[in-house]
Amino acid sequence: MKHICVSCGRRRGTRYCPALGGYICSRCCGEKRLVSIACPPSCPHLKRNEAFQAEKGKDQFQETWARVNSDLGSDKATLSALFVIVAAIQQAAWDVPGLIDTDIAAGLAEVDGHLSPIALIERSDSPCGTTMWRIVSKLAADKNLTNDQLRDAVARVQRVYDAVVDPDSPRAFVRGLIGWLGVSTGSDETQSSLIITPDDLR
Repeated sequence: MKHICVSCGRRRGTRYCPALGGYICSRCCGEKRLVSIACPPSCPHLKRNEAFQAEKGKDQFQETWARVNSDLGSDKATLSALFVIVAAIQQAAWDVPGLIDTDIAAGLAEVDGHLSPIALIERSDSPCGTTMWRIVSKLAADKNLTNDQLRDAVARVQRVYDAVVDPDSPRAFVRGLIGWLGVSTGSDETQSSLIITPDDLR
């Protein structure tokens, strides 16, 4: 039995979309996945595509990371601060369904705002920013990192973000990071400090 795509209503629906409750064409699935369709993490098409895109983007991400952070050497404090920021992003990727790169950019800005010596009277943190700040404040205290060290790490990650982000691919940074670390998204906050170490960020 042939199905018409529940998204465009024109092309043939070739795969079942659990978010829309019907069959969707491959074009709509590819273009609207996590953009205008709230795909559940359990969707097999989402899982397959995310794994493919993460593998595809990891080399560019790794090269960009190495270039931006080529001056680090054995600066343990900066490496530890970078670890904290990356762990926070990784946790956000686990906790926030459908996380896209602009969410990460907002989260980085919000974390930087928390660390800034200039206090903002009004603050409206996003789900991504809230998760990131929770992890940053927790791990930074454990590692005795200063706000200046953490702000420098945020700026470094922001430079990687600016180089990797792609307006035609809303999860280019997220996928590149996940592919580079060689991990998948999950939901156990305790994994954050176990999957990566500061030495992994050299």
